[in-house]
Amino acid sequence: MCADRYGFISDVVPQTVGCGTGLSSGVDGFANGIEKVMGAGSRLGGLIAGARGLAEDMRGIGLPETGNKGACGIRMMMHGQSLVLVAAHLAAGHKQISRRESDWRHIEKSLRFDPQGEQRRREKEAEAPPMRTADLSAFFGDLNYRCELPPEETAAALTASVEQDRQSGLDSGSEGSCVEGTVLGLLAHDQLCAMRERGGGACDGWQEAPVTFAPTYKYTVGSDEYDIAPPKARSPSWTDRILFQSADGGNGGSRLSGRGYSARHEAAWRVSDHRPVTLLLEAALPTAEQQLDRDLRVLGAHLTPAVRSTASTNPISPLQVCPRRRTAC
Repeated sequence: MCADRYGFISDVVPQTVGCGTGLSSGVDGFANGIEKVMGAGSRLGGLIAGARGLAEDMRGIGLPETGNKGACGIRMMMHGQSLVLVAAHLAAGHKQISRRESDWRHIEKSLRFDPQGEQRRREKEAEAPPMRTADLSAFFGDLNYRCELPPEETAAALTASVEQDRQSGLDSGSEGSCVEGTVLGLLAHDQLCAMRERGGGACDGWQEAPVTFAPTYKYTVGSDEYDIAPPKARSPSWTDRILFQSADGGNGGSRLSGRGYSARHEAAWRVSDHRPVTLLLEAALPTAEQQLDRDLRVLGAHLTPAVRSTASTNPISPLQVCPRRRTAC
C-alpha cells in the first residue's frame, strides 16, 4: 500500500461556504477556507484544484430547508479512489441532541453527487448514500455537541489547568500537560463521545482522532476567555469536530489514520466565538496492481450470467494483464 496525507479543517469551512451561497461557490469556498487556515500552499487546496470527477451538493436544514444550518460537500476521484468531504453545521442548543442526530441523518441521506463508474454501481447495489460508500470520507464542521457539566465547573477546571501549565512552562494540550489531563476528564461528559460509546446513532462507523485540546466554544470574541455569562451561560464544549471513515482496506481495518488533531488559537481567530480545529489524515492507497485486481473483481461482479459463464471458460491469464495500461491485453 502507498500512503498520502491531506489536511482537513473544521468550523472555518462551513462559515466560508455557507448554506445559501449557491452550488457554484461550494468548491471555491472549500479551497478558500482551507487556504485561510493552512496557507495558500496547502496540500488539500491543490488536491481540490486538480481533482478528477469533481461533483458537489448542498442541503439546508429546516423548512423549507433553508437557513443557517445544513451542509455542503464535494466528491472527487484521486488515485482511483473516491473521496467525499462534507462540511456541516448541525442544530444548536445544549438539549438538542436528538435534533442533531436527525440533522446528521438527513444530511447523510440527502447529499447526492453525480456518481461515476464504480461509485454508481456501488450506490445502486448497496442503496447507501455517498458518505457511506466512498472509499474515503470526512465529515466536519460546527457539529454543536456540548459538554454536560455546568459552565462554571468546566471553565474553572480549564482555567486552572492552563495557569498551571503556564507556570510549569508546558504547552497547553501537549502530552503530559495539565490541560490534557483535564480534557480527558471532561470528555467523559461530551455528548458526541457518549453517542459513539453507546452506539446505534448517526455517528456509527465514523472515527475521530484523540481529542487533547481544550473546548473550542464559546469564547468571548477578541480574547481567549470562555464566555459563560448569563443568560445563555454556555458550558465550554467541543462543538467543532472532524470525523472520518474509509471503506474496508481489505483486511477488515480502516485505511485512514489521523494525527495532529488540534485547535487553532492564533490571534486571527479571535474574531469568532469558535476556534477552528485541524487534522492531518494519512490514507493508505492501493498500489496499481491492487487497484487493477479490484477493478477486475468489480467488473466480474456486474457481468450478466451469460457473459460471466463465457468469461469463466476463457479466463484472463495474469500474464495477459498490461501493468502500464492497467487493462487486459
